[in-house]
Amino acid sequence: PDLLCNQQLGEIIISHITGLQKKIIRKYQACSEEERQKRYLLSNDERLLFEQTIVFPSSLMDAMKRQTERETALAEQYYTLEKRFRTDNEKGKALKRKKAELEKKERNLKTEIHSLKSSASYRLGSLLTFVPRKIKGICRTVRAVQTVRKPAIPETQSDQTEGQILQPSPNKIVIFSSEVTGNHIIYRYQVSGEWKTCFRADDSFETSYSFSLEDIPESIRIIPFLAQILPVSWIFDAEVETPVCDEDFCNCIEPVKAEYRKKYPQLALNGSFLASQTEKNHKSARGQNALVCFSDSIDAVCSAICHLPKKPLLVSFREKDMYPDDETGRESDEIHIRRIAEQFGLKRTTVRTSFHGLLNGKTVSGKTKALGTDQRYGFLHDFATLGHMAPVAWHKGIRRIYIASSSDAENQNTHTSDPLPDNVVRFCGARMAADGCDLDRQGKIKRITDFSGRNNQPISLHVCREKPNGDNCCHCEKCWMTILGIYAEGADPRLFGFPMFDGFSRMSDDLERVFSRFRHNAKALYEPIQKRLRERMAGGDMPSELFWFIHADLSRVEDGSLRLHEGKLLSPVWLLGTPDHRDMGEQCAAEEEIRFLRAVMPDKCVVEINETQLRKKKYAQLKQISPSQLVLLHGGGDPDTIRPEQVQFRKEILRRIENNPVVVFPQSIRPEEETTGRKELMEAGKAYQGER
Repeated sequence: PDLLCNQQLGEIIISHITGLQKKIIRKYQACSEEERQKRYLLSNDERLLFEQTIVFPSSLMDAMKRQTERETALAEQYYTLEKRFRTDNEKGKALKRKKAELEKKERNLKTEIHSLKSSASYRLGSLLTFVPRKIKGICRTVRAVQTVRKPAIPETQSDQTEGQILQPSPNKIVIFSSEVTGNHIIYRYQVSGEWKTCFRADDSFETSYSFSLEDIPESIRIIPFLAQILPVSWIFDAEVETPVCDEDFCNCIEPVKAEYRKKYPQLALNGSFLASQTEKNHKSARGQNALVCFSDSIDAVCSAICHLPKKPLLVSFREKDMYPDDETGRESDEIHIRRIAEQFGLKRTTVRTSFHGLLNGKTVSGKTKALGTDQRYGFLHDFATLGHMAPVAWHKGIRRIYIASSSDAENQNTHTSDPLPDNVVRFCGARMAADGCDLDRQGKIKRITDFSGRNNQPISLHVCREKPNGDNCCHCEKCWMTILGIYAEGADPRLFGFPMFDGFSRMSDDLERVFSRFRHNAKALYEPIQKRLRERMAGGDMPSELFWFIHADLSRVEDGSLRLHEGKLLSPVWLLGTPDHRDMGEQCAAEEEIRFLRAVMPDKCVVEINETQLRKKKYAQLKQISPSQLVLLHGGGDPDTIRPEQVQFRKEILRRIENNPVVVFPQSIRPEEETTGRKELMEAGKAYQGER
């Protein structure tokens, strides 16, 4: 009886017996009446099972009934819960749809507000244009009435004076929004006025970081874009309008502009900035309280070493479109920076931007040509770099940002970072500092080599401009200047990122070509190295290949006579018009010309000036050529109808050095069989014929 109470066992028994009953019934129904009467087809057990009614114990039936009731109750409870779940799910979907609708309405309202603001500003500009015209008309009427009693003021002068006071600037940029997608920021804007040619992109600009930007306030997200366009707006006297901005950054714009005016007195810097709303963004520090704008250059590595006890965050600034074809070089830079960060035990992050994709460098350089420097480094790069640090400073809660300065007290260079504007930049409670102003380049190299020696740790520097596969080439000027500086401090250059360095035997030839390009600051850069080498020479041995550099008069670099030969300065021979384009045939010809001249005239110093340098300086370098010095013109195959400007170029050189002996390397001329070709041939003949 205890076993029969088990529901599962009872179901098995009932199922089995019911099956037997059905089988017997089918067998009985298949027989005839006679056979049914005889009952011989059924066994005794079958007849008993067929004729008798099976009665199950009441305890089993009660147990089965109770189990069925429990199952029914559970099923009803399950269906109730399922129904409730479906209802809640439908309510959740409805809430999500309602939230999406509200977000869409919010975006539409923001767009409408921006449109209203823009239209209001345009209407205000139209009004400001209309009112001065009315005032001018009234002034003309008053002047006409007063002409009898006093001389009339010239109308053009009056118009200019009044226009300077009342006429609004036609150049303007309106920033609509800064949209965030993961770790990307996309800026939407509209430019109007003549300065529109400064912008390459139509209406958008993108910047990316190595962390999510979802929690960064819009007043901080807007700073990287503003830091790039504000200096340009100053030189174009443009108006910059944004819906929101950080309060600290708004307050520092005018002080930064004032420092720019001190640094660049040649430029008239004006323009205005308008933020519809300002926000105060101060955040508590999160462990790291310092940030270093980092690369693998000497200035940045020295800055990181100086602040190493603070465990600063290293932030590398990468411009996506600066070297679009040099993927290997960019990857190598990333590897070098990651390796240095691991050596110092510091965390790092990367900022990527399309700086060159936003602005047209040629147009901006046209406005900054009075500086005589590249607009990217001399005017825009520093402020833009610091502006891109704002989201990082907010995300990490950093209060101090260091950017390595390339200027020192004795070498104020406007090409690079400078403490004047850097030290007054502010945003989200963070303060900037131009670092390393108390050290010149050689002093920074000494600090790096001393740190490496104390910790027995090599440091890989990257200074090469040529970037062969991302490594230092050991042949260009930057490589040799750094190698000399490291060697002057008693260290091995191969431990500092120059594995291909094998001695100073080729240095004189490489640097001679560098110094022949009239570096205006060569003396300031190389004199500290020369001084340290002389100190080392007094205390020990020195390679003989360095004697010419140690005893050279660097003040005579522009004379083209830096090399020494048996204690005497070599007189120069001038090779003019060499190519600087990518024609490999022309480049090989120029290299062979220099090699040939050094072989046949070992007592002369070959001074090379390429074609672009002559044209850019308007042939000013030719004034330094003495009348008795030999001048050679590059050969090749240029003067024909394909490049007729070469004939004029060479005629201009010959006209300016008419008292000098001139030699022209072999030159092929292929004029076409037509009137123009014959004319060019005659012009070339006139240019090259003569007693000289």
